[in-house]
Amino acid sequence: IDGGSRGNPGLGGAGGHIFLWGAEKMELWWGSTYVGDHVTNNEAEYEGLILSLQAAVQHFGQSASFHIQGDSQVVINQLKGSNQVNAPSLKGRFARAQELLQQLNIRSLGHIRRETNGRADGLANLAMNTKKDSSGLNPQWEALLSAAPYSFSSRRSIPTSVTTPDPSASPPLLLIGPPPTSAAGHPSTPSACLPLNTIPSSQPTATTPAGQPHQEDDSNMDPPAVTSNGAVQ
Repeated sequence: IDGGSRGNPGLGGAGGHIFLWGAEKMELWWGSTYVGDHVTNNEAEYEGLILSLQAAVQHFGQSASFHIQGDSQVVINQLKGSNQVNAPSLKGRFARAQELLQQLNIRSLGHIRRETNGRADGLANLAMNTKKDSSGLNPQWEALLSAAPYSFSSRRSIPTSVTTPDPSASPPLLLIGPPPTSAAGHPSTPSACLPLNTIPSSQPTATTPAGQPHQEDDSNMDPPAVTSNGAVQ
């Protein structure tokens, strides 16, 4: 998952994707959402998380286990409970994320380096470049999941450490975050996702037209910033 703004606050976008982590190593879903023209980095990061969790609930639900990864230390620490959510604009997003997490089977939740999160970063920039929402669902996902008919009778608590997914584990492991290999770019056909080995190397640019990358805030706490409407973020 990823989100960012060009200016803080400023033009914001978010993105996320879900991969099957196993022998197939296939992208099952990707999404990109335009957040607005006056949002903070942390707000955009939460929107990327919520977008991805909503897709996970809608398309997969309890039929799979998930590893969630993102490059925002702020969001990850707040979800783990090690940092408080102080910004009023983040509290509602945090509550929504927690609600969605409780509807899924979470195997791990952890922070990753920004340089390994290029796919989600590209999707966030796609939203900022186009100011539009877009998404794609692999038409083979239903067949992939039906091949492993596992069910769950209870919800798991959310672990606070990052673990290496085991491709042989069951039920099927889905990764919300970077691909298990260094694939780059996004599918050239927005209506469908592609296997990792077929994803083109080109991707939406991670910079603004002027060459400036979108800003991301990796501080441990969400810093207060007063917007033009007086809200504290």
